[in-house]
Amino acid sequence: MRSRSRLVAVVIALLVGAPLVGTPAPAWSEDVPPESQAETLAAEGRRLFSEGNFAGAINAYLKAHQISQAAEILYNVAFIYDKKLNEAELAMTYYRRYIGSPDADPDVVQRATARLNELKQAPPKKPPEPQPVPRDGRPQQIAGWTVLGIGGAALVAGVALVVVAKKDADTFHDTGASTGDRQTARDRGKTLAIAGDVLWSVGAAAVVTGLVVALTAPKGGQGKVSVSGAPLPGGGLVSLGGAF
Repeated sequence: MRSRSRLVAVVIALLVGAPLVGTPAPAWSEDVPPESQAETLAAEGRRLFSEGNFAGAINAYLKAHQISQAAEILYNVAFIYDKKLNEAELAMTYYRRYIGSPDADPDVVQRATARLNELKQAPPKKPPEPQPVPRDGRPQQIAGWTVLGIGGAALVAGVALVVVAKKDADTFHDTGASTGDRQTARDRGKTLAIAGDVLWSVGAAAVVTGLVVALTAPKGGQGKVSVSGAPLPGGGLVSLGGAF
């Protein structure tokens, strides 16, 4: 009985209880009585608890309980799950086991019962909210610079067509040119002028759109961008879509 009293004193000194990880069972010699084995395991649990190794402390205490069946160990395990590991379900399980033990201390049973009722009434833990996944901005940047390059090429082509159309206009107004040359210059000049205006308008819009797309690209994640263009009478249209 004195050995059992020493074990109870060792265990009740620590209000602990949590699953143990990586604590190897000591190799006992045949002449070591079970009470001493339980006391050694309880002391190991106390040491691990003081070091902050709560999982290891629980493992040691549960091994001690397998040998001694002391109710106080169950209370310690419940306490660790409750106060140190925030595992309410496991804490309630060991509080119930302690309360149902025949050798449980009546005063401690009252504390365990009160805490068990508190845990029952506590709202369940909310799962962590998923964090947004950052989007990869590289596809958007590539699309932006591509559209800008196409727009720049369209601007150059539009200006070139307008220059040629201007030369045709000069030919048309040249009184020294033949009637056939003037007629050809007039017809071609009109066509080139319209095409040059459309290319210039579409190119300017594409340059602006490409800059916006490239410069507003997110830093990371998965972005999708679609760009399309269409000529319109007297100008052009560039449309941009996607997730930014």
